Amino acid sequence: MNLVLLIIIVFAQVDCNNKNDKQKETKDKRMSISSENYQKLIKSFKKESTDFNQVLDYPVYFAGAFIDSTGMLIINITGDSITVKRDIIERIGNQHFLLQEKKYSSRELIQIMDTINKFMLDSTNQKIILNNIGIHTVVLSDQRNKIIVRLAKLNAESIKAFKDIIYCSPAIEFEQSPGLASLD
Repeated sequence: MNLVLLIIIVFAQVDCNNKNDKQKETKDKRMSISSENYQKLIKSFKKESTDFNQVLDYPVYFAGAFIDSTGMLIINITGDSITVKRDIIERIGNQHFLLQEKKYSSRELIQIMDTINKFMLDSTNQKIILNNIGIHTVVLSDQRNKIIVRLAKLNAESIKAFKDIIYCSPAIEFEQSPGLASLD
């Protein structure tokens, strides 16, 4: 009786391990396809380039893309999903992706980032950036379809100063920074 139970447990464990291996293999394959599709999509946006940089010309509907935790390519869009889906299929050659409706296009978010970057790169603004507002990082998040500003002190005064001095938009979210990276 104990031997039969032991054999059942061993076979059940082997079956679970096989399922886990197949799931990992499926996720890895999906991740590989998604990565290739992402590269094809981004490459399809390239305009003429110079020797030093390539200029991307995002379609009006494009609102970013990322690979989620399951390995699936998620493409954020604004606008008519039927027309957009056809365009994306033409660009990458298959339907291995999901569309998500978002509020802000990549063009809009990049324009906001450009304004913020211009302010932050101006050396005369360093005191304002570090002392008055306490900006640690600014990132464009395709997953969240927002610009994330991480502040040394997440409080009403810092947020108001950022909005008054640099840029005010509902496309910007503020977070507490975990701190500055050390160069030691």
